[in-house]
Amino acid sequence: MSVAQHTYLEQTDKYVETIESGNISAINSVQHHFSGISFYEPGNPCRYTCADRPPAPFTGYGREQLLSFANGLLQRIHDTCSGIVYTKCVLITEKRRTKLIRQKQELDWSYYHGRLECVAEYRISGKRFEQVLTDGFTCFNHDTEFKWWEQINTEKLLQSVRETAGYESISDFKHDTYDLLLASDAAGTLMHETFGHLFEQDNLGFNDEIIVELSKLHLHSDIRIKDQPFILDCWGYAEFDDSGCPSKVLNIVQEGKLTDEVIQGQRISNCRRDHYTSPLQYRVSNTILEKGSASCSHVLDDLKKGIYIRKIDQCFIDPVTGKIILPVIEAYKICCGQIIGLLSPFTIVSNVIEIGKGIKAVCTDYFETGLVCGKLGHQVLVGKGSPSVFLHKLKI
Repeated sequence: MSVAQHTYLEQTDKYVETIESGNISAINSVQHHFSGISFYEPGNPCRYTCADRPPAPFTGYGREQLLSFANGLLQRIHDTCSGIVYTKCVLITEKRRTKLIRQKQELDWSYYHGRLECVAEYRISGKRFEQVLTDGFTCFNHDTEFKWWEQINTEKLLQSVRETAGYESISDFKHDTYDLLLASDAAGTLMHETFGHLFEQDNLGFNDEIIVELSKLHLHSDIRIKDQPFILDCWGYAEFDDSGCPSKVLNIVQEGKLTDEVIQGQRISNCRRDHYTSPLQYRVSNTILEKGSASCSHVLDDLKKGIYIRKIDQCFIDPVTGKIILPVIEAYKICCGQIIGLLSPFTIVSNVIEIGKGIKAVCTDYFETGLVCGKLGHQVLVGKGSPSVFLHKLKI
């Protein structure tokens, strides 16, 4: 990748706290402090220098308040359901400060990110079921300390626990053809993989065949997808990318058709890096499926038999062939418009064409969140926004 000459300076403080089963006296705490300078010039390998600096105070980010919040949340989860046998809460707080010098212009920005990953393990009818609850927030260019845990909707998390604990059995998944209703979080992950990574700049020329096939399809008219880096405080917000170039929006699908700009070869060209020693990569920012017109409750009412998918784990897409692998870690059986029981985890193996053709309804319950996106061993924060989505007769 040839980029304009620039210097990239970075300081990062990252704190990871893990509490298991509400035992606040046995907290596993890890902290990372690193800083350095990278120098990029066209045609030459990146040069970087690590700058040693003393660790920041371990209590410098509201640690005691954060741990008190986490311990209280785990205790409330245990109190919600007698069938819960184990809980774990991982809390990640990251503060990053960046300065980029390009063509004698200095760009400064900072973000403060926090996220919660909570695991609740149930024993239901002698079977083990693990539920993963996540939430997180990113705050840009704020001078004051961001108490991100105060933004967590604990009632929503506890409601998920109550709903899951109310089922008396877990059915084994059987391979077949199903109607699927994906909750907004799961649908956002699916859009990120299928219509995000597929259109990154470094795939141009390698996946022309599948792009041509997509361009011939008339997808559901409510499908409107874009890569939108300018959603303030969404996880993938970036006014400038990590090469110092202004970020760009890419409209990917409008009214069910690939846009002219995509057909003519425009791609997601915003550069990101994991940290100052990482190479620049073309990366998605915030993959957005806009709000549709269908009522989620009406879609559910009309389902005679199907699966409701609430949570998808880390996915994989081959951007050349369009093959996609989706590990489903929280799903429920649907019968006659009612969610009637839990399903054991399973994996969907499909492709972008079948996913696109299968979307028959886009709902109105739009929701934004984020995820940690991996690519070639490097991880960056990205955003996703989507309503619930209905897929008709997908073979699993």
